[in-house]
Amino acid sequence: TVTVAEAITYEEMKEAVESLKSPLLEIVSLVAIFRHEKLGPDKKNMTLRFVFRDRFKTISQEEVDKEHARIIAETVAKLTTK
Repeated sequence: TVTVAEAITYEEMKEAVESLKSPLLEIVSLVAIFRHEKLGPDKKNMTLRFVFRDRFKTISQEEVDKEHARIIAETVAKLTTK
């Protein structure tokens, strides 16, 4: 779940994630969009589901956590500089 500007669409979010060319990220999909006054009128939470997989070996939770953190950080940075 990431808090983003209301103007950012799921398509923009997905495009930003996919542009990172992760070797482990196989699927990204939208789970939910949440809006609440506590977030502010121009913000929303976007919850995404990531499926990580390496076709040639078993990956550890540590590898997944590291790649997940990288993807989130770089995606948020990309979208906030738009």
